Amino acid sequence: MDDVSFFMLGYGQPKATDKCLESIRQSYPKEKIIVFENGTDVLKAVCKKHNATYFHQHKNYQQYVKGKGFKHVGMWSMNDFAMFIDQHQMVCELTNTKWLVYLESDCFLRRRFKYFPKASVGGIMHFFNVFRKDIQDSINHFRVDNQKRKYIFSFAGGSIVNRVDLLKVCESDWRKHIQYAIDKNETYNSIHNRKFVCDIRCRDAMLSYLFYVNELEIEDWEEVTEYKWDSEPKTIFAAIIHDYKRHYE
Repeated sequence: MDDVSFFMLGYGQPKATDKCLESIRQSYPKEKIIVFENGTDVLKAVCKKHNATYFHQHKNYQQYVKGKGFKHVGMWSMNDFAMFIDQHQMVCELTNTKWLVYLESDCFLRRRFKYFPKASVGGIMHFFNVFRKDIQDSINHFRVDNQKRKYIFSFAGGSIVNRVDLLKVCESDWRKHIQYAIDKNETYNSIHNRKFVCDIRCRDAMLSYLFYVNELEIEDWEEVTEYKWDSEPKTIFAAIIHDYKRHYE
């Protein structure tokens, strides 16, 4: 069994996607790559070029909606969350590796991975990506063991996840967990007279939330870096770079 497979949730950016997949194939010529193109229709030829399994989803279920008060792309209905979970579950079922690496078109791989996390997920743990109090309380509502006063979300491009644990999350009662967080967010907004959109409508935050709810942990992974936020030696030696937008159009 191979150690690692790759998957991408794609949206446009054929040139950047081509460069990303090319970098993967230079180090992993035969490992499985799965690409879901959501909302656009420009990546099929790129996937064929790099021997990546391709799926097309007509709807971009992660999108920016003007007037929602949320600067990031988001999932705005339970159906959006369901499409998201279904794609991740499909990745788990179509692969047999211990680890899955999540790609975005602004990822670039420099070499094979040498180190793997001890936790269920390895990613970039930015100090500013701390869940607000409503999500913290929602996580602790479901966690039986090891409740915390601070949870940092990760899961951006270049993150790595244990396949079995991801499948566990996909098969959990995620609708109940998500609805609880959305309701808690609305309650906090009402009490404190605020208009914050629920954090977990964003992909990386939502998956992090579900992993924490299921008593699974996330750690900072030495093999992924972002030049904008990291410093040496990580920026020099990490295997994969995220937020590498040189080929964006």
